[in-house]
Amino acid sequence: MGIPTLNRFLVLSSLLGILLTGCLNLPPVPAPAIVPPSLPTALELAQEELLAQRWGKAWILVANRTEVSTEKAAFLSLLESQLVDRLAEAKTQAGGRKTLDLEATLSLIQNGSWVPPVSEAVEVEGSQASLWLKGTATVLVNRGLKVENGASQPDIVIGSGFFVSSDGFLLTNHHVIESEVEPGPSLSSRLSVRLPGSKGERLPAKVIGWDRNMDLALLKVEFKPEFVFSLSSGPDLIPGQRLQALGSPGGLEATLTEGIVSAVHRPLLAVGEVMQIDAAINPGNSGGPLVDSDGRVVGVVFAGIRDFQGVNFAIPTSLVRRVLPLLYSGGKAVLPWMGMGVQEDHKGLQVLYITPRGPADWAGVRIGDRVVGIAGVPTQELSAAQIRLLDFGIDAVIPLDLEREGRPLRLWSTLEPRPDFPLRDAARDDLTERVLPLAYGVVVEDRSPGLDRVFRVKSIWPGTAAEELSLAENDPLEVLEWVADTENKALITRWKIKRRLGGYLESVVQLAVPFSSRLFL
Repeated sequence: MGIPTLNRFLVLSSLLGILLTGCLNLPPVPAPAIVPPSLPTALELAQEELLAQRWGKAWILVANRTEVSTEKAAFLSLLESQLVDRLAEAKTQAGGRKTLDLEATLSLIQNGSWVPPVSEAVEVEGSQASLWLKGTATVLVNRGLKVENGASQPDIVIGSGFFVSSDGFLLTNHHVIESEVEPGPSLSSRLSVRLPGSKGERLPAKVIGWDRNMDLALLKVEFKPEFVFSLSSGPDLIPGQRLQALGSPGGLEATLTEGIVSAVHRPLLAVGEVMQIDAAINPGNSGGPLVDSDGRVVGVVFAGIRDFQGVNFAIPTSLVRRVLPLLYSGGKAVLPWMGMGVQEDHKGLQVLYITPRGPADWAGVRIGDRVVGIAGVPTQELSAAQIRLLDFGIDAVIPLDLEREGRPLRLWSTLEPRPDFPLRDAARDDLTERVLPLAYGVVVEDRSPGLDRVFRVKSIWPGTAAEELSLAENDPLEVLEWVADTENKALITRWKIKRRLGGYLESVVQLAVPFSSRLFL
């Protein structure tokens, strides 16, 4: 139970064929962000934002205007000096994430670039596998009783964890401890940790911080471990490199297996990419460390594919290192985002969706724009763009480099906390026509204005569900049902289509896409 199968992440195949009883709920048309029609209006609105202590919004209102004037330059210069004062004040208050964000924003304004500070790697205390195993733990979540076949039995989730500090902090997966932090049917969930050689004794544990997007959680126990792992600060491993997996498969503590990296850049998480490994992994290994020959952690196990041997997945340390400080902050980790959905092709990243009144909307980003750089760093890959955003907190203001109709454009954008399920929110709150390109890869034109369910296909994105259906330009498409299924965490829809490539024979198809869509920045 501690390790989810890939089916849980890719619910498309498991949900095909479900008969839906829901109906298409048509949301009101979302109100767009206010775009000032002129520089004087922008300056007036910016002054109001400053009075409300929203300096980021004030900056983008004026900086994103293309006009050149002494009033604009004077306002931005004044705001820059105020940011310098804010930074000095933040440094007197113990610094932290806010200080970093202010430093980053000022560096981007003044120099056009910013490189986040790199924490020094802590070397491991030993290179013997027997010592590494003493730094692991079995994570147990007792969720009470469950009823199967008319009989009650214990509902226990088993996972793995490993110590990252000498005062009892350890890492595991979010899905292992999900019942501790997410609403669910069990009100009696209890979390504990069993250490190697403890002869069954359990230590009570508590969740410090968690992040659903990267499936990580930080726990705390009152215990001083014999071994503390360090996270590798080197480059991610490449296919063929050897590694060892430590954990508690089936609750069998202190188990070590060996294998290689089978592949990299697998897009299985909402943020970033993971690596595929062939080391023997089983239920209970979730949250356990992958280490190199020196005992440095190079990844965290999180998933496998049911009925497949040697096809397992792990979160690379480059991602773990970025989210770990957020977990130490406590509670749900706050990841930054700009509120736009993109598709990746050979030309880079094209904007397909903009969250109404989100940061990208306020910045003036448009559907059809191409993202070519984030915060001074050129990017053409979604994963690289997402990772660059992780360098910042929600107090930062960053430049976004775009191409619009073939011309370069730089817009400044604020950042906001990334929601758990952006696709779910879009499906519930926005028009079907706007969500279809991002969710299923089909760009449509509304044939019945005001109805938002009868369309004509304009284009198809390769590698998407729409392409698998062999849809083509000008094919008619009617959305019969549109259900945001919170139980299965998926958007499920049923279409009536007439495909040109199928002789225009009418057919009804049903599709599903998980809420945990990775196509958001």
